Amino acid sequence: MTSENRNRTSVTLEDRIKAVTMFQQGKSFAAIGRELHRSKSCIKRIIDGYNETNSYKDRPRPGR
Repeated sequence: MTSENRNRTSVTLEDRIKAVTMFQQGKSFAAIGRELHRSKSCIKRIIDGYNETNSYKDRPRPGR
């Protein structure tokens, strides 16, 4: 069975903290993405998740 997300690397907790901190300092999604070598949409998902839960942890994933 193949996984669609097989080539994605998970974002480390350290990178999540860096992204949120940089955003709070006023940097744009694009600037943060360039510095952390991630896409703008990835950074936006990190920031949105933090704003929803006030936590740096991953959201629970559905499983079998």
